[in-house]
Amino acid sequence: MVGPPPHVLLVDLDASRRLETTDALQRAGLQVFAVATAEAALEEIAAQRCEILVVGFEGSTTVGLPFLNAVRELAPTLPMILLTPAPELQTAIGALNLGVYRYLALPIAPRDLVSHIRRAITERKMSLERDSAASRRERRATELHRLQAALAQLWIAYQPIVESRTGATMGFEALLRCDHPELAMPLPVIAAARRVDATREMGRRIRQRVTADAERLPPQASIFVNLLAEDLGDDELLDARAPLSRIANRVVLELTEQASLDVIPDVDERIRALRDLGFRIALDDLGAGYSGLSILARVHPEIVKLDRSLIHELHRSERRQAVVGSMVSLCASLHIGVIGEGVESTDEAATLSRLGVPHLQGNLIARPDRLGSLLRRTSGAPRELE
Repeated sequence: MVGPPPHVLLVDLDASRRLETTDALQRAGLQVFAVATAEAALEEIAAQRCEILVVGFEGSTTVGLPFLNAVRELAPTLPMILLTPAPELQTAIGALNLGVYRYLALPIAPRDLVSHIRRAITERKMSLERDSAASRRERRATELHRLQAALAQLWIAYQPIVESRTGATMGFEALLRCDHPELAMPLPVIAAARRVDATREMGRRIRQRVTADAERLPPQASIFVNLLAEDLGDDELLDARAPLSRIANRVVLELTEQASLDVIPDVDERIRALRDLGFRIALDDLGAGYSGLSILARVHPEIVKLDRSLIHELHRSERRQAVVGSMVSLCASLHIGVIGEGVESTDEAATLSRLGVPHLQGNLIARPDRLGSLLRRTSGAPRELE
Protein backbone atom coordinates (compact mmCIF):
# COMPACT_ATOMS: atom_id res chain seq x y z
CA MET A 1 0.00 0.00 0.00
CA VAL A 2 1.22 3.50 -0.90
CA GLY A 3 1.14 6.21 1.75
CA PRO A 4 1.41 6.23 5.54
CA PRO A 5 0.80 2.97 7.39
CA PRO A 6 -2.82 2.32 8.36
CA HIS A 7 -4.01 3.20 11.87
CA VAL A 8 -5.29 0.04 13.52
CA LEU A 9 -7.34 0.09 16.73
CA LEU A 10 -7.05 -3.18 18.63
CA VAL A 11 -9.36 -3.99 21.54
CA ASP A 12 -8.86 -7.18 23.49
CA LEU A 13 -9.48 -7.97 27.16
CA ASP A 14 -6.86 -10.72 27.09
CA ALA A 15 -3.59 -8.95 27.96
CA SER A 16 -1.20 -11.55 26.56
CA ARG A 17 -3.15 -11.89 23.31
CA ARG A 18 -3.37 -8.10 23.02
CA LEU A 19 0.41 -7.71 23.36
CA GLU A 20 1.10 -10.55 20.95
CA THR A 21 -1.23 -9.16 18.28
CA THR A 22 0.10 -5.62 18.72
CA ASP A 23 3.68 -6.81 18.31
CA ALA A 24 2.85 -8.80 15.17
CA LEU A 25 1.04 -5.89 13.51
CA GLN A 26 3.73 -3.36 14.40
CA ARG A 27 6.44 -5.63 12.99
CA ALA A 28 4.43 -5.65 9.76
CA GLY A 29 4.65 -1.85 9.64
CA LEU A 30 1.16 -0.97 10.86
CA GLN A 31 0.40 1.74 13.42
CA VAL A 32 -1.44 0.13 16.34
CA PHE A 33 -3.24 1.62 19.30
CA ALA A 34 -4.29 -1.16 21.69
CA VAL A 35 -6.90 -0.85 24.44
CA ALA A 36 -8.32 -3.31 26.94
CA THR A 37 -11.94 -2.17 27.21
CA ALA A 38 -14.91 -1.51 24.96
CA GLU A 39 -15.33 1.92 26.54
CA ALA A 40 -11.79 3.01 25.62
CA ALA A 41 -12.25 1.68 22.08
CA LEU A 42 -15.50 3.62 21.60
CA GLU A 43 -13.79 6.84 22.71
CA GLU A 44 -11.07 6.32 20.08
CA ILE A 45 -13.65 5.54 17.37
CA ALA A 46 -15.73 8.59 18.29
CA ALA A 47 -12.61 10.73 17.90
CA GLN A 48 -12.11 9.25 14.39
CA ARG A 49 -8.54 8.18 15.06
CA CYS A 50 -8.51 4.76 13.37
CA GLU A 51 -8.99 3.24 9.92
CA ILE A 52 -9.87 -0.29 11.02
CA LEU A 53 -10.96 -2.04 14.20
CA VAL A 54 -9.56 -5.43 15.20
CA VAL A 55 -11.46 -7.09 18.05
CA GLY A 56 -10.32 -9.95 20.22
CA PHE A 57 -13.88 -11.17 20.51
CA GLU A 58 -15.40 -12.99 23.49
CA GLY A 59 -19.16 -13.25 23.23
CA SER A 60 -19.76 -13.18 26.98
CA THR A 61 -17.73 -10.02 27.67
CA THR A 62 -18.11 -6.29 27.11
CA VAL A 63 -16.60 -6.64 23.63
CA GLY A 64 -19.46 -8.79 22.38
CA LEU A 65 -22.25 -8.00 19.92
CA PRO A 66 -23.62 -4.99 21.91
CA PHE A 67 -20.19 -3.39 21.51
CA LEU A 68 -20.25 -4.00 17.75
CA ASN A 69 -23.70 -2.37 17.58
CA ALA A 70 -22.27 0.70 19.34
CA VAL A 71 -19.36 0.79 16.88
CA ARG A 72 -21.74 0.75 13.94
CA GLU A 73 -23.66 3.69 15.39
CA LEU A 74 -20.45 5.69 15.79
CA ALA A 75 -18.75 4.72 12.53
CA PRO A 76 -21.08 3.16 9.93
CA THR A 77 -18.31 2.39 7.42
CA LEU A 78 -15.43 1.46 9.74
CA PRO A 79 -14.06 -1.99 8.77
CA MET A 80 -14.11 -4.52 11.61
CA ILE A 81 -12.20 -7.79 11.92
CA LEU A 82 -13.12 -10.20 14.72
CA LEU A 83 -10.65 -12.68 16.16
CA THR A 84 -12.03 -15.42 18.38
CA PRO A 85 -10.66 -18.61 19.91
CA ALA A 86 -14.14 -20.14 19.94
CA PRO A 87 -16.12 -19.46 16.73
CA GLU A 88 -19.90 -19.79 17.03
CA LEU A 89 -22.47 -19.84 14.24
CA GLN A 90 -24.90 -17.50 16.01
CA THR A 91 -22.16 -14.98 16.76
CA ALA A 92 -20.87 -15.18 13.18
CA ILE A 93 -24.35 -14.46 11.82
CA GLY A 94 -24.76 -11.50 14.18
CA ALA A 95 -21.36 -10.15 13.19
CA LEU A 96 -22.10 -10.44 9.47
CA ASN A 97 -25.42 -8.66 9.95
CA LEU A 98 -23.45 -5.76 11.41
CA GLY A 99 -21.20 -5.63 8.36
CA VAL A 100 -18.12 -7.14 9.97
CA TYR A 101 -15.46 -7.60 7.29
CA ARG A 102 -13.97 -10.88 8.59
CA TYR A 103 -14.78 -13.27 11.43
CA LEU A 104 -11.58 -15.24 11.99
CA ALA A 105 -10.68 -18.15 14.25
CA LEU A 106 -7.56 -18.02 16.41
CA PRO A 107 -4.76 -18.81 16.15
CA ILE A 108 -4.08 -17.01 12.88
CA ALA A 109 -0.76 -16.42 11.15
CA PRO A 110 0.31 -12.77 11.48
CA ARG A 111 0.85 -12.42 7.73
CA ASP A 112 -2.73 -13.59 7.09
CA LEU A 113 -4.14 -11.09 9.59
CA VAL A 114 -2.09 -8.26 8.07
CA SER A 115 -3.33 -9.25 4.62
CA HIS A 116 -6.97 -9.11 5.77
CA ILE A 117 -6.38 -5.68 7.36
CA ARG A 118 -4.81 -4.20 4.25
CA ARG A 119 -7.52 -5.58 1.96
CA ALA A 120 -10.28 -4.26 4.23
CA ILE A 121 -8.82 -0.75 4.24
CA THR A 122 -8.25 -0.79 0.47
CA GLU A 123 -11.81 -1.95 -0.23
CA ARG A 124 -13.23 0.74 2.05
CA LYS A 125 -11.25 3.46 0.28
CA MET A 126 -12.44 2.20 -3.12
CA SER A 127 -16.04 2.15 -1.89
CA LEU A 128 -15.79 5.72 -0.62
CA GLU A 129 -14.29 6.85 -3.92
CA ARG A 130 -17.17 5.25 -5.85
CA ASP A 131 -19.68 6.98 -3.62
CA SER A 132 -21.31 9.77 -5.61
CA ALA A 133 -21.33 13.37 -4.46
CA ALA A 134 -25.14 13.35 -4.63
CA SER A 135 -25.47 10.38 -2.30
CA ARG A 136 -22.97 11.96 0.14
CA ARG A 137 -25.02 15.18 0.18
CA GLU A 138 -28.21 13.21 0.76
CA ARG A 139 -26.69 11.26 3.65
CA ARG A 140 -25.27 14.42 5.19
CA ALA A 141 -28.66 16.14 5.00
CA THR A 142 -30.31 13.15 6.70
CA GLU A 143 -27.60 13.04 9.37
CA LEU A 144 -27.87 16.80 9.97
CA HIS A 145 -31.64 16.58 10.37
CA ARG A 146 -31.27 13.73 12.87
CA LEU A 147 -28.63 15.65 14.82
CA GLN A 148 -30.73 18.82 14.97
CA ALA A 149 -33.59 16.76 16.40
CA ALA A 150 -31.21 15.29 18.96
CA LEU A 151 -29.80 18.68 19.97
CA ALA A 152 -33.34 19.90 20.58
CA GLN A 153 -33.69 17.06 23.12
CA LEU A 154 -30.30 17.61 24.74
CA TRP A 155 -30.06 17.86 28.53
CA ILE A 156 -27.32 17.86 31.12
CA ALA A 157 -26.87 15.24 33.82
CA TYR A 158 -24.71 15.99 36.85
CA GLN A 159 -22.53 13.69 38.92
CA PRO A 160 -21.11 14.82 42.27
CA ILE A 161 -17.43 14.79 43.18
CA VAL A 162 -16.76 14.33 46.89
CA GLU A 163 -13.94 14.45 49.40
CA SER A 164 -12.65 10.95 49.98
CA ARG A 165 -12.35 11.27 53.76
CA THR A 166 -15.45 13.29 54.66
CA GLY A 167 -17.85 12.63 51.78
CA ALA A 168 -18.53 16.37 51.43
CA THR A 169 -19.50 17.45 47.91
CA MET A 170 -16.93 19.77 46.32
CA GLY A 171 -18.24 19.86 42.75
CA PHE A 172 -20.35 18.38 39.97
CA GLU A 173 -19.42 17.12 36.50
CA ALA A 174 -21.79 18.15 33.72
CA LEU A 175 -22.46 15.24 31.36
CA LEU A 176 -24.19 15.33 27.97
CA ARG A 177 -27.43 13.37 27.72
CA CYS A 178 -30.15 13.25 25.07
CA ASP A 179 -33.71 11.91 24.82
CA HIS A 180 -33.47 11.17 21.09
CA PRO A 181 -34.27 7.47 20.51
CA GLU A 182 -31.28 6.90 18.19
CA LEU A 183 -28.76 9.28 19.76
CA ALA A 184 -29.34 8.78 23.46
CA MET A 185 -25.73 8.51 24.65
CA PRO A 186 -22.86 11.02 24.41
CA LEU A 187 -20.51 9.20 22.03
CA PRO A 188 -23.06 8.69 19.20
CA VAL A 189 -24.14 12.34 19.51
CA ILE A 190 -20.52 13.52 19.32
CA ALA A 191 -19.76 11.23 16.37
CA ALA A 192 -22.83 12.47 14.50
CA ALA A 193 -21.86 16.10 15.17
CA ARG A 194 -18.38 15.46 13.83
CA ARG A 195 -19.71 13.84 10.66
CA VAL A 196 -21.70 16.98 9.80
CA ASP A 197 -19.22 19.55 11.21
CA ALA A 198 -21.60 20.62 13.97
CA THR A 199 -19.43 20.16 17.06
CA ARG A 200 -19.21 23.93 17.54
CA GLU A 201 -22.98 24.32 17.67
CA MET A 202 -23.25 21.36 20.04
CA GLY A 203 -20.55 22.72 22.35
CA ARG A 204 -22.24 26.12 22.55
CA ARG A 205 -25.58 24.57 23.42
CA ILE A 206 -24.01 22.51 26.20
CA ARG A 207 -22.25 25.53 27.68
CA GLN A 208 -25.49 27.56 27.59
CA ARG A 209 -27.34 24.80 29.44
CA VAL A 210 -24.63 24.50 32.08
CA THR A 211 -24.64 28.26 32.64
CA ALA A 212 -28.39 28.23 33.15
CA ASP A 213 -28.12 25.32 35.61
CA ALA A 214 -25.33 27.01 37.59
CA GLU A 215 -27.84 29.24 39.39
CA ARG A 216 -29.32 26.14 41.05
CA LEU A 217 -26.01 24.59 42.07
CA PRO A 218 -24.44 25.42 45.46
CA PRO A 219 -22.47 28.65 44.91
CA GLN A 220 -19.15 27.23 46.15
CA ALA A 221 -19.38 24.02 44.11
CA SER A 222 -17.00 23.65 41.18
CA ILE A 223 -18.64 22.79 37.85
CA PHE A 224 -16.66 20.45 35.61
CA VAL A 225 -17.38 20.87 31.88
CA ASN A 226 -15.91 18.56 29.22
CA LEU A 227 -14.32 20.07 26.13
CA LEU A 228 -13.69 18.45 22.78
CA ALA A 229 -10.47 19.46 21.06
CA GLU A 230 -12.66 21.31 18.53
CA ASP A 231 -14.19 23.40 21.33
CA LEU A 232 -10.78 24.93 22.01
CA GLY A 233 -10.84 26.33 18.48
CA ASP A 234 -14.15 28.14 19.04
CA ASP A 235 -13.56 31.85 19.65
CA GLU A 236 -16.86 32.03 21.55
CA LEU A 237 -15.28 30.01 24.35
CA LEU A 238 -12.70 32.80 24.82
CA ASP A 239 -15.25 35.63 24.71
CA ALA A 240 -15.63 37.29 28.12
CA ARG A 241 -19.29 37.99 27.23
CA ALA A 242 -20.07 34.33 26.51
CA PRO A 243 -22.47 32.57 28.91
CA LEU A 244 -19.92 30.26 30.53
CA SER A 245 -17.32 33.02 30.87
CA ARG A 246 -19.63 34.86 33.26
CA ILE A 247 -19.17 32.05 35.80
CA ALA A 248 -15.58 31.15 34.83
CA ASN A 249 -14.33 31.28 38.43
CA ARG A 250 -16.62 28.33 39.23
CA VAL A 251 -15.81 26.26 36.14
CA VAL A 252 -13.19 23.57 35.57
CA LEU A 253 -12.72 22.75 31.87
CA GLU A 254 -11.85 19.09 31.31
CA LEU A 255 -9.50 18.07 28.50
CA THR A 256 -9.16 14.38 27.79
CA GLU A 257 -5.66 12.92 27.84
CA GLN A 258 -6.35 10.97 24.66
CA ALA A 259 -7.62 13.96 22.66
CA SER A 260 -5.05 15.50 20.34
CA LEU A 261 -4.43 19.15 21.16
CA ASP A 262 -2.34 19.55 18.03
CA VAL A 263 -5.42 20.00 15.84
CA ILE A 264 -5.63 23.56 17.26
CA PRO A 265 -2.60 25.57 16.00
CA ASP A 266 -2.57 28.11 18.86
CA VAL A 267 -3.80 25.79 21.61
CA ASP A 268 -1.24 26.93 24.20
CA GLU A 269 -2.26 30.56 23.79
CA ARG A 270 -5.93 29.62 24.01
CA ILE A 271 -5.43 27.71 27.25
CA ARG A 272 -3.62 30.74 28.72
CA ALA A 273 -6.52 32.95 27.63
CA LEU A 274 -9.01 30.63 29.33
CA ARG A 275 -7.05 30.89 32.57
CA ASP A 276 -7.02 34.68 32.21
CA LEU A 277 -10.82 34.56 32.13
CA GLY A 278 -10.80 32.63 35.42
CA PHE A 279 -11.29 29.06 34.21
CA ARG A 280 -9.31 26.20 35.71
CA ILE A 281 -8.11 23.28 33.59
CA ALA A 282 -8.46 19.58 34.38
CA LEU A 283 -6.79 16.73 32.53
CA ASP A 284 -9.27 13.87 32.22
CA ASP A 285 -8.50 10.15 31.84
CA LEU A 286 -4.91 10.38 33.10
CA GLY A 287 -3.39 6.93 32.68
CA ALA A 288 -5.64 5.86 29.80
CA GLY A 289 -3.16 6.60 27.01
CA TYR A 290 0.50 6.84 26.25
CA SER A 291 0.73 10.64 26.11
CA GLY A 292 -0.42 11.50 29.62
CA LEU A 293 2.85 12.75 31.09
CA SER A 294 3.70 14.86 28.04
CA ILE A 295 0.29 16.56 28.11
CA LEU A 296 0.60 16.95 31.89
CA ALA A 297 3.85 18.85 31.40
CA ARG A 298 2.47 20.88 28.50
CA VAL A 299 -0.86 21.95 30.02
CA HIS A 300 0.06 21.92 33.73
CA PRO A 301 -3.56 21.47 34.81
CA GLU A 302 -4.89 22.52 38.17
CA ILE A 303 -6.61 19.12 38.48
CA VAL A 304 -6.19 15.62 37.04
CA LYS A 305 -8.65 12.76 36.95
CA LEU A 306 -7.25 9.25 37.20
CA ASP A 307 -8.73 7.04 34.50
CA ARG A 308 -11.20 4.37 35.55
CA SER A 309 -8.98 1.67 34.03
CA LEU A 310 -6.60 2.34 36.93
CA ILE A 311 -9.41 2.43 39.49
CA HIS A 312 -11.29 -0.76 38.59
CA GLU A 313 -10.66 -3.31 41.38
CA LEU A 314 -7.63 -1.29 42.45
CA HIS A 315 -7.62 -3.06 45.83
CA ARG A 316 -6.72 -6.31 44.05
CA SER A 317 -3.69 -4.98 42.14
CA GLU A 318 -0.52 -4.01 43.99
CA ARG A 319 1.05 -2.89 40.71
CA ARG A 320 -1.74 -0.42 39.93
CA GLN A 321 -1.69 0.77 43.53
CA ALA A 322 1.99 1.60 43.07
CA VAL A 323 1.19 3.48 39.85
CA VAL A 324 -1.61 5.46 41.50
CA GLY A 325 0.56 6.22 44.51
CA SER A 326 3.31 7.53 42.22
CA MET A 327 0.83 9.70 40.32
CA VAL A 328 -0.52 11.15 43.57
CA SER A 329 3.03 11.99 44.75
CA LEU A 330 3.91 13.57 41.40
CA CYS A 331 0.76 15.69 41.36
CA ALA A 332 1.29 16.76 44.98
CA SER A 333 4.79 17.96 44.11
CA LEU A 334 3.33 19.98 41.21
CA HIS A 335 0.43 21.33 43.33
CA ILE A 336 -2.13 19.55 41.14
CA GLY A 337 -5.37 18.25 42.64
CA VAL A 338 -6.35 14.61 42.02
CA ILE A 339 -9.73 12.96 41.50
CA GLY A 340 -10.29 9.21 41.23
CA GLU A 341 -13.17 8.69 38.79
CA GLY A 342 -15.25 5.63 38.00
CA VAL A 343 -15.38 4.48 41.63
CA GLU A 344 -17.81 1.56 41.86
CA SER A 345 -17.09 -0.16 45.19
CA THR A 346 -16.27 0.65 48.80
CA ASP A 347 -13.01 -1.31 48.44
CA GLU A 348 -11.92 0.94 45.56
CA ALA A 349 -12.87 4.06 47.51
CA ALA A 350 -11.00 2.90 50.63
CA THR A 351 -7.88 2.06 48.63
CA LEU A 352 -7.89 5.44 46.87
CA SER A 353 -8.27 7.22 50.20
CA ARG A 354 -5.40 5.20 51.69
CA LEU A 355 -3.21 6.12 48.70
CA GLY A 356 -3.88 9.81 49.29
CA VAL A 357 -6.38 10.53 46.51
CA PRO A 358 -8.33 13.45 47.99
CA HIS A 359 -11.47 13.39 45.82
CA LEU A 360 -13.69 10.67 44.33
CA GLN A 361 -16.31 10.41 41.61
CA GLY A 362 -18.35 7.43 40.48
CA ASN A 363 -21.56 5.47 40.74
CA LEU A 364 -20.70 4.40 44.29
CA ILE A 365 -21.21 8.02 45.34
CA ALA A 366 -24.07 8.85 42.95
CA ARG A 367 -25.07 8.10 39.40
CA PRO A 368 -25.40 11.01 36.95
CA ASP A 369 -28.90 12.44 37.16
CA ARG A 370 -31.01 15.42 36.28
CA LEU A 371 -30.09 18.40 38.41
CA GLY A 372 -33.30 18.60 40.40
CA SER A 373 -33.26 14.92 41.36
CA LEU A 374 -29.57 15.03 42.24
CA LEU A 375 -29.79 18.10 44.45
CA ARG A 376 -32.59 16.53 46.44
CA ARG A 377 -30.33 13.56 47.21
CA THR A 378 -26.99 15.34 47.66
CA SER A 379 -25.94 16.30 51.16
CA GLY A 380 -22.80 17.84 52.64
CA ALA A 381 -21.39 21.33 52.28
CA PRO A 382 -19.48 21.95 49.05
CA ARG A 383 -15.78 22.68 49.40
CA GLU A 384 -13.20 24.00 47.02
CA LEU A 385 -10.69 21.55 45.54
CA GLU A 386 -7.25 22.21 46.89
